Amino acid sequence: MWSIEEIDDDRNPFGKAKDGLVVISPQAPCEMVADIARHEWMHLQQRRHHDSPKAYYGGQERVELIADCGSMLLGSTVTPYLDPERHAYIGQCQPGDYAEARRLIDWPGWRADAQP
Repeated sequence: MWSIEEIDDDRNPFGKAKDGLVVISPQAPCEMVADIARHEWMHLQQRRHHDSPKAYYGGQERVELIADCGSMLLGSTVTPYLDPERHAYIGQCQPGDYAEARRLIDWPGWRADAQP
């Protein structure tokens, strides 16, 4: 599920995961909407699977990196945390990052009838 809402967050002005929804800003560039949705959906999966993703992954940078690794596996071409040309660059996906992203993608928590 997703919605279009204003987002008041300088760090993430185009999308966020909130209350089990992917939220997209009306200011998000049209060509990036699908990539933003994939990234934010990965955050929903992280929250569904781990009570505290920051604690589980050891900080916000790892949370973002794994969300972008998963987003890329789902078909995203815009992955700012993986792209050294972008200001948000953190690093490249390592084998363990891909494994965690695949686990989150395969996890059935995305279904409306599934229990986390």
